[in-house]
Amino acid sequence: MNISRIITVATCVSFPVIIVMMAIQPEPPAVRCDPSTATQPATREAAAEGPAVRGEAGSAPSPARPAPRVLLDAIRQVESGGDALPPDGDGGKSIGRFQIQAAYWKDACEYGGVSWDWRIGAWDDAKCRQAITWYAARYGAKTPEEIARCHNSGSGWKAKYHLTNNYWKKVRLALEAETADGAVNP
Repeated sequence: MNISRIITVATCVSFPVIIVMMAIQPEPPAVRCDPSTATQPATREAAAEGPAVRGEAGSAPSPARPAPRVLLDAIRQVESGGDALPPDGDGGKSIGRFQIQAAYWKDACEYGGVSWDWRIGAWDDAKCRQAITWYAARYGAKTPEEIARCHNSGSGWKAKYHLTNNYWKKVRLALEAETADGAVNP
């Protein structure tokens, strides 16, 4: 009996069995991140982890190393001062503590193979951290500096490298402040 047949049978039995059986499924099907069809969790806390990050089109999934937590904390600090409910930035185009725009979110979700609504997900720190990791992986940003620059200027970050110098300085200072006293700001 193959895995898909077991899962089909399990879906008729009960929800807990589905979870157990899905855990052995090799990879869930890709879902496009389309805001018009995106599913919305009941609450911000209802965010579930996404599947493994996918590689280039047509290739096998490639695990994306999560961006270091302290780096993402520094980016959040630069973007919103750590404010839990910051005002929208860039004329209303960027929202949440990481100030993420809809196109960035869609791009990250597509790469991660999930369908997360931007208007909700951009307020969820865990989803934002995952989206930033996927976005950086998609566009080849590997070091903390590259991840910060990519987050700031988008998919063409390599061509706009010089335009992100001030942003990187701010992130680097936030990193130094967070690691100097051993505490990470909320």
